[in-house]
Amino acid sequence: MVADAWLSAPTDVGLYTRLVTAVLERRAYVQPDLDTEPEPVVAPATQPDEVLDELAQLNPPRSVGESLSERE
Repeated sequence: MVADAWLSAPTDVGLYTRLVTAVLERRAYVQPDLDTEPEPVVAPATQPDEVLDELAQLNPPRSVGESLSERE
């Protein structure tokens, strides 16, 4: 972006202004103001415990070897 501004024809008077604006916007994005409130954290989705309990009753945990021996 800087090279384009440096090499462009001097007839484009707004080019340097756009370059400075872009640099200032990037600085504000990369280094946010610490006085502003942070965005709220979204709570992760939850799953009722009953679903996991029911699954354990229907198909209890077992070793990998047991699971593979049934396939043969």
